[in-house]
Amino acid sequence: EHRGGVAIALHDTDDTFFLVTQWRYAQRKPMLEFPAGKKEIGEEPFQTAQREIVEETGYAGKDWHYLGQMVPTPAYDEEVIDMYYAEKGEFLGQHLDPDEQLNVSKMKIDNLIEEIKEGKVTDAKTMVMAFLVREYMGEKQ
Repeated sequence: EHRGGVAIALHDTDDTFFLVTQWRYAQRKPMLEFPAGKKEIGEEPFQTAQREIVEETGYAGKDWHYLGQMVPTPAYDEEVIDMYYAEKGEFLGQHLDPDEQLNVSKMKIDNLIEEIKEGKVTDAKTMVMAFLVREYMGEKQ
């Protein structure tokens, strides 16, 4: 059972996206990912996205766009991840959970996709979102 989560592609004015690197115990290594998090009980996905992006990066999002859902492990887990794109908003300060340790970095979407193709980025939600984001950005132009 899993109450679901969200992932956010936060776009900065220098045409980069915020990413987080954190230790993933099940994989026994640090992994580069788009910011993400679990829904709280009774929380709508968009509320979760707004909360999580500030918690992990310190920045609010604005001009939000819904990218859709993904089911990362349908064979044995109920988890559904709602994916969002947002522009960087006001800096409000990072608010990590007590047991959460992560490093924030930024990367252009084409560089992220190259790292995915080279096998350096293997997180499923990040892989899916990178391609959805590139498509969305192309549609905006």
